[in-house]
Amino acid sequence: MRKPNGYGSVSVLSGNRRNKYMVRKTVGTTVDHERGKVKYDQVIIGYAPTRKEANRMLIEYNANPYDVTAAKTTFAEVYEKMYASKVGIVSQSSLDAYAYAFRDCAALHSRIFSELRLHDLQSVIDNSNKNYPTLKKIYVLFKLMYEYGMKYDLVGKDYAQYVDLTAKKLAYEGKREEDKHLSHDEVKLLWTRKDDPFCQSILILMWTGLRISEFLELKKENVNLEDQYFIIPKGKTVNAERKVPIADAILPFFVALYNDGDCEYLYHIGKSRKDKPVSYDQYLKTFRKLMESLGWKYTPHATRHTFTSLLADLGVSSTLRSKLAGHSVGNVTETVYTHLDISVLLEAVNKLECFIN
Repeated sequence: MRKPNGYGSVSVLSGNRRNKYMVRKTVGTTVDHERGKVKYDQVIIGYAPTRKEANRMLIEYNANPYDVTAAKTTFAEVYEKMYASKVGIVSQSSLDAYAYAFRDCAALHSRIFSELRLHDLQSVIDNSNKNYPTLKKIYVLFKLMYEYGMKYDLVGKDYAQYVDLTAKKLAYEGKREEDKHLSHDEVKLLWTRKDDPFCQSILILMWTGLRISEFLELKKENVNLEDQYFIIPKGKTVNAERKVPIADAILPFFVALYNDGDCEYLYHIGKSRKDKPVSYDQYLKTFRKLMESLGWKYTPHATRHTFTSLLADLGVSSTLRSKLAGHSVGNVTETVYTHLDISVLLEAVNKLECFIN
């Protein structure tokens, strides 16, 4: 079928090319008065491996025209622009997560962003040997980049919304079903290693229920050793700020970390990292080595599951467990728990001492 005037065209390029179909469109004319001729000004929209895909590219452009020059930026260039737009807005741990996810998309780095299609994004997920949490971070990166691309007319369609992680998620959840939390005996075994600084960090996680990001980003200025609590300034739930009790059993670990060097973060690696928290990947690397030495297959998040599980075994109410773990309170009748005195919370976590010996 003949295309309407001004709609654009698809032509075949010579030679052995991966994307041999060129898509272009006339966007204006220039009159050569001396020669009495009209020159058609054309822009190249992109290149495609098949005529069908080239025609689809042309249809999408006509349905939603975008800045073709800007759209020539690569995946890596769009990432850099998106990353820069998030600096100062999101946490450092989020920025680190973007960086690690970008690293796992190496196959796309040099590709023209506007020429990517769903199968390109999906192949990164399907061909990766990473676990589901890591793949989810890649998916989030795709969403943020396409959100940026749509905002600044770099692309005409958001393919990130169609990326499917269902199979990876089901496989991951099935594999980890038995690895949700540590048993009582495993908890006791870790306590036999309480003199090891890294084991101390795991016991802190297990006795506070902290998310790993909350622990790694905890600053000394938010720790009150005298009254045995610390403050989480920003939470993942409606409880934007909360006090977390420091149980008697782990207080010596907090004191040791607090007095170790002048780093502003409670948990750190040497004085050279004074103004930067330990990254999740750094922590995970050491955590995995310890798990392998013990013959276990847990992730750091298992400590959080263990915390709530141990409290449940002690008969602590679900509402108080939610409060201690930083979850939002479920209903109006339970709002009294949002203002619990720290001494009440401390009393609850001190009950965990029975699982030490």
